[in-house]
Amino acid sequence: MTDNLKIIIGKNIKKYRELNNETSSELAETIHSSQSTISDWENGKKMPRAGSIEKLSQHWKIPKTKLLNEESPVNENIETIAAHLNDDVTPEQLEKITEYIDFITKDNKKD
Repeated sequence: MTDNLKIIIGKNIKKYRELNNETSSELAETIHSSQSTISDWENGKKMPRAGSIEKLSQHWKIPKTKLLNEESPVNENIETIAAHLNDDVTPEQLEKITEYIDFITKDNKKD
């Protein structure tokens, strides 16, 4: 389970870093870490400590659960759709799109 969690967190860190157009060295400097540590996280070699997860969530203004949970294929499709709508979609706008689609699909699941 721990190895799987490392991979999930690593993918999410890379995703949010790329969504925010940051290099691994820029992110490392921002959260007071090293570029090799960021690389180890993104490649699932190491697990970030709770304090680092907190720094990442504050830096990107996202809930910690966005780093800890695996994204569903629906959420990945939302990001693809958002990227095609406008190159300047912010993480906040992406979150609103996700919430809206979650709201709509909840109604469909009740049927």
